[in-house]
Amino acid sequence: SGGRGGGEARALDPDLPQPYPYDGVDLEVVPLVELFPPINLPLGCSVEFTGDTASNHQVAYWGEALVYRLLKATLPEGATVLWVNESDESKRPYDIRVETPDHHVRYLEVKSSVDELRREFHISHAEYRLACAQREQFEIWRVMGVGGAHPTVVPIADPIRHLEMGALRMLWSM
Repeated sequence: SGGRGGGEARALDPDLPQPYPYDGVDLEVVPLVELFPPINLPLGCSVEFTGDTASNHQVAYWGEALVYRLLKATLPEGATVLWVNESDESKRPYDIRVETPDHHVRYLEVKSSVDELRREFHISHAEYRLACAQREQFEIWRVMGVGGAHPTVVPIADPIRHLEMGALRMLWSM
C-alpha cells in the first residue's frame, strides 16, 4: 500500500514475483502460505562456508547479501538501498535501509537460516521496538536455505500487524 516505490520494478528473471505480492490481500481470509508467498531465487554468493556448519555471522551475511542484491535488481530507478552491515556489524535494529525516489523510507531486518524448513527466528528487543515504532516502514525478510542452490526469501511488511492478526506468533524464552 502507499509508497512501495511506485513505477515498474526491474526483475532478475521474468518468472520472479515482485517483492510485494501480498499488498492489498485481506489478511483475515488468506492462509499464511498465500499471504507470504516465497520468492525462490537461484543466486550465487561469494561467502565461503567452513566445514559442515556455517557460523551465525556467515549465515546472516549471506542472507543480507541476497536480499540486498534482490532489492538492487528489482527496485525502481532512483531508489537508494543501503546495506548497513556490508563492511561490519552496525548493531542497528535493521540490516538494510531503502529510500524510494519519493522519499519513502523502509527498514528491513533480514533473518536467515541454513535450514530450508525452519520457520522460527529470533527478534531482538531493539528490533521489536523499531517494528512497533515504525510499523508500515519496518519489514522482516526471512531467508531460508542459505548457502544452497535455491534459497527462499519471504518478505513480511509490518510484522506487528501480522502478529496482531494471528499470521505471526511470538515465542518467549528464558
